[in-house]
Amino acid sequence: MATAFPVGKYYYVQWSEAGIIRRKSTRIPYHGLKTLPDAVKNILAAKQLLEGNIRFGIRENAAPVPLDEAINRYMAYLHQKLAMRKITSRSLDNAMHRVPLLAERLKRSGIRYIQDGHKANCMKFMAGLSKDYAPSTCQHFAHLLSAIWNQYIKDDRDPVEMRNWWHNKDVLPEQERKERAVLSNEDWVIIEEALKTADPRVRFVCTVGHFTGARLMACADIMVGDFDAEKHTLTLPESKKRRVTVGCCNQLSQLLLDWPTCGSRFIPVTRPNVMAAEVSDFFKALRKAHPGRFAGVSHHTFRRTFITRAYALGIPKQHSMALVGHTQQATHDLYKQKVDDVLVTAAQQIADSWN
Repeated sequence: MATAFPVGKYYYVQWSEAGIIRRKSTRIPYHGLKTLPDAVKNILAAKQLLEGNIRFGIRENAAPVPLDEAINRYMAYLHQKLAMRKITSRSLDNAMHRVPLLAERLKRSGIRYIQDGHKANCMKFMAGLSKDYAPSTCQHFAHLLSAIWNQYIKDDRDPVEMRNWWHNKDVLPEQERKERAVLSNEDWVIIEEALKTADPRVRFVCTVGHFTGARLMACADIMVGDFDAEKHTLTLPESKKRRVTVGCCNQLSQLLLDWPTCGSRFIPVTRPNVMAAEVSDFFKALRKAHPGRFAGVSHHTFRRTFITRAYALGIPKQHSMALVGHTQQATHDLYKQKVDDVLVTAAQQIADSWN
């Protein structure tokens, strides 16, 4: 069994290769640590795989698996999961949109087989991807690649324990958090005026998003029965098949009461990519009509603004989390942007406390 231990100034690794015991210095200095450094652990893991005749987590005598085959198997798996109602159509649509982009980029990077997904290649690929896409998109790309890798191992007749690097922190490039746009009162007045002549579906999802902070498709998939006019509550279909009941303000209640419904729905069924494109076109036209304004604004800005305003008004975090359907505080805090007025007021309150 491969082991690592200190000898003199350096760590050494000992392993068995074809029945012969071999020992080699890692050239990594030993500083009296009780636990092995990560660099030594990586070398040790590689030697352990070598002892099992395994390379990059897959047995060497197994035929290389083409990337296209692994992707096709993963997409078939998603269609099967959708048929069993274990995932939503949104998850499948996202994969159908992004997996082809990934396949093209992987081939351009020289990754044609699933066995090519070792640490060095993963780091190089994700670093290149981060130059063209936002951190959240890179995270989703990494999640898809990890799922494609795991699906091959899961379906293999002789699965092996392996290190999946695609979604590992060592591979994803570090990203500094950037402050994103939030809407002011003046911004909403302009948006509200533009929505009067916009497509009814765009007008509905933007208005509901403004008053609830809900995601795009949560606003688009509201049923008539989800609105309780007497209790002033609205039940929103959130991700992972969760449904969140939130308070409904008077302005939104009046909109829902007056809205011409389509049977059991407020707006017709629309595919997520179509709905997103229509809303995106609306904001593009808005930026063109108001140069220098609404930079970086999208439907998700309503959710970010909603959470930021709740923070500015001093609403307890557990209440704002319940309103938007967040279950993790860390996720909720990502949406909270800096508000200069709030920081100035806080500084003044601290100064006044000395009087």
